[in-house]
Formats: sequence, C-alpha cells, structure tokens
Amino acid sequence: MIKRQKVALAEELSSDMSSHLFRATNQIQIHESMIRFFSTAKKGQKIPSELKLAEHYHVSRATIREVLQKLEFEGYLIRKKGSGTYLLNPPVNEKENLLYFFDIQSMIRAKGFLPSCDPVTIIRQPAGGYYAPILEISEQEEIILRYLLFRADGHFTVLLEDCFPSKFLSTEEEWNVAYDPDADLRMALFHSMGIRSNRDELKLGTVDKDSLAHIRRFHPPEDIPLLYMRSLCFDAENRPIMYSQFFSNTTFIDYKINRHLFLK
Repeated sequence: MIKRQKVALAEELSSDMSSHLFRATNQIQIHESMIRFFSTAKKGQKIPSELKLAEHYHVSRATIREVLQKLEFEGYLIRKKGSGTYLLNPPVNEKENLLYFFDIQSMIRAKGFLPSCDPVTIIRQPAGGYYAPILEISEQEEIILRYLLFRADGHFTVLLEDCFPSKFLSTEEEWNVAYDPDADLRMALFHSMGIRSNRDELKLGTVDKDSLAHIRRFHPPEDIPLLYMRSLCFDAENRPIMYSQFFSNTTFIDYKINRHLFLK
C-alpha cells in the first residue's frame, strides 16, 4: 500500500518538473534545484505541495518548508493560504554583484577629489592557464579583458577588470556597449544572450606590488597595498560566465557597506 502511494505521488509531479528537479539530499541542493526549474517555468505556475516535494526529494516536510520559506523571502514564490504556492516572476539578480553597487565617481567626489575615467581598454587573447580554469573553458578559447580606470585628481583610484568569452560579443551594438564606460556591460551581455545570473562568489583582500604584473600598464601605485575584490558570476546552470577583479586605492575613496536585518 505504501509503495502504491509513493508511485501515485511521483505520477502527480508533472513530467516537465521532473525533468528539471533532480534528487537532492540537503537544503542547499534542493534550493538550487528548484531555482533551475523556475528559470524555465511560467509565472503563476502552482508548485507541488510540501508533501509531494518531500517525497520527490526523500527529505522531511520540515526541510522542504524551510526551503520554500527561503524562496518566498527571495521573491520566487507566493504562498496563498488555502490555495497553495505559486511561482512569481523570477527576481532579476544581475545587479546583485557587489562590484556593481558602487558609483565610483560619486564616491570620489564625496572625498573632495575631481573624478575622471580613462577610455575603455579592451584586450582579446586566449584564456591561457590563468583564466581558462576560472571560466571552465579551454586555454585556446578567446576571451575579452575589459578595463575601466577611474582617477581622483588624475591619480590611479579604481581599476575594474571584466573577463568573459569573446563569443558574448557578436554584434556591433554589443561591441559599442563594451567601449562605453557608462554602460552596464554585464547587464547588456546577459540580456543579449538570454542569460540569467544566479549567484556571485566574492573574495576580499589586499594585493601588493608583486601581484600587479598584469595591470602594470595602468601604473598602479606600488608604495601602498590596494584593496582587492574578486567576483565570479554563475548563470542559472551554475556555469561561470564572467570574472571580475577590482583594484582600489583607498587613499582617494571610502567604502561603506550597510547590512539590513529583517526580523519576523
């Protein structure tokens, strides 16, 4: 009897969902699995009940409940009392990369300096031994290195490096965006290729003069360590799609990050 009930529950899961939701054993895997399904689902689609999802993933209902609560908080779902749980428009995550939260020129002005931005520098080259494993591509595949250098009173202040496969730039319009220092290249590329950003991995630290060989052409200061931020962006399939590095001279700029806690 129990076996028959499990078969019935499995059959109630739509074949479409079953093709996207793989078996998972903990909350993180279940969370990522459901987000992958949401990327191809339609707004308003009803999500299976906690019981059905618990059976599908072979976990407790409490585990599923916590995952659904997190997805609801993140804006993926809406839960209607007495009706069920429904999919909302997937949230646009592209701007959640910390490196793109900063208005560099305004921050320079706030310190009393005159901001400026050098013309965009773009370099095309094979991925090589450094970038290939980061982007999970072959060493021979061509990449784009795009550099934006911001200055305060003419001094090196912030250098932003974006790295991505050159196949992302396929039209003249996209190349024009790449050379526009005021354009959000990241957003433009994602939309032109139909890619959604799923998450970013961010690393913070400092970098000294011995680690600046590949950006020496921009004449970074060598007498003080630079604040260093590195971000690797993944798409909805968990594939790395853009690698960014951020070198900052904190003599001319301050960073403040506010955290907001929401208590229920």
